[in-house]
Amino acid sequence: MKKKWNGRYTAYCIIIVLLAILAVWVWYTPAYLKELKRFEPVTEGLDDASAVMTEILAALDQKDQKKLYEMMLIRDGTEYQKMFGPLVKDSALLPLELKATGKLAHSHRTDNISFYYHSAKNGQNYQFVLLKNGMGEYKVSEIGSWRKLPEGI
Repeated sequence: MKKKWNGRYTAYCIIIVLLAILAVWVWYTPAYLKELKRFEPVTEGLDDASAVMTEILAALDQKDQKKLYEMMLIRDGTEYQKMFGPLVKDSALLPLELKATGKLAHSHRTDNISFYYHSAKNGQNYQFVLLKNGMGEYKVSEIGSWRKLPEGI
């Protein structure tokens, strides 16, 4: 007995093929994207950036919001609340232990430096990204978190 192929089976096949394509698109990362995300350690020329990080950590310890606002690359109240708001409110933040310093290997900005810190009190990891402004001073561009250190550091 021969069964008829109907439109339902065609629809099922199309859905399965589309789901397979979607899965490959979501979970496959080409090698060139991994290369663009590669970090390299920075050990020399950190004097200015380290001094700025020391000021930022001192301002966080004193909860000096005015000083923290001045240390931002883009001074905006919304950005301030996004970056420094949780850190100022968190009483179990300091002391922070420096884990690594690095920068993106492929970036049009040669002055980007990331400091990776770990807080033993609350178990959180923090990444402070510093960039130079037009005056040549390092300022905080972004504050993020990390689960594991980037490859290459």
